[in-house]
Amino acid sequence: MRVLITGASGFIGKQLLPLLRKHEVLILSRTIVDTVRDNFICLRSDLAQLDTIKEQLSSFKPEVCIHLAWEGLPDYSLKTCHHNFNISVNLIEMMGDLGCRKIFISGSCWEYGHISGKVAEEDTPGKTGLFASFKTALRLVAESMADDYGFELVWGRIFFAYGPGQRQNSLIPACIKNFKNNQLPDIRTPYAINDFIHIKDVAHCILALVENINTKGIYNIASGIPVTILDVVHLIADLMGKTSLLRFNMDKEQECGFWADTSCLQEAVPNFISTSLSDGINRLLDEYDKDGEK
Repeated sequence: MRVLITGASGFIGKQLLPLLRKHEVLILSRTIVDTVRDNFICLRSDLAQLDTIKEQLSSFKPEVCIHLAWEGLPDYSLKTCHHNFNISVNLIEMMGDLGCRKIFISGSCWEYGHISGKVAEEDTPGKTGLFASFKTALRLVAESMADDYGFELVWGRIFFAYGPGQRQNSLIPACIKNFKNNQLPDIRTPYAINDFIHIKDVAHCILALVENINTKGIYNIASGIPVTILDVVHLIADLMGKTSLLRFNMDKEQECGFWADTSCLQEAVPNFISTSLSDGINRLLDEYDKDGEK
């Protein structure tokens, strides 16, 4: 397949690029991408200036577009969300004009809003924040454009991804750093339930979803396993031999949060087996030791 990818230098993109070795790949990025192969074409450009590279895109004739980019994170302001919404719609329109037959767009589990328990793709979301509202709006517009242009839309609601390249103030890398420095992590919502998935599993799922000719619609990309923040902290401490530091003095709260129903994902990617949280954190610890990270 001829695959156009945005966000290739990001958290997900860095893991996905090496998996695209069987395809012709056009990388659209504002920055230099480390992974370079014979089947890759790197086009340095800004999504806000698509008209200036329309000739190159037309010449490439993308069959599949994987749209991962969302500029400015972790800035979730109205200005940033509005900018990303506009450039995403413009990209989808151009892909439609060029006859692209499948578009994958990365969504977010935050689209479910304030909701508890296991969540399925067809569930009605609770109240959402600004970022999730724009993501939902983008999905609705993309669905209408898919009908108009005739391409297949795959929307991946990615849950709590972790692994190499994650922002260092995120839960797992922050805990690792604290424990390495013999400090207790600052845990403010210990009984919140999340659904953690290793970033390499996310990349494998995205590839499988775009390669499967029968996939379209919304998919939860997650492990499907609920775990509390406090459980994650205890697991990291145990793996690092730092359990002696655990001196949390907290009143028991009612566990709340959500995790994914992965039935649709399992049907679309039947051989998908997610990395256990323990194995994923162990891999991360090994990579931190190799890199000498503190």
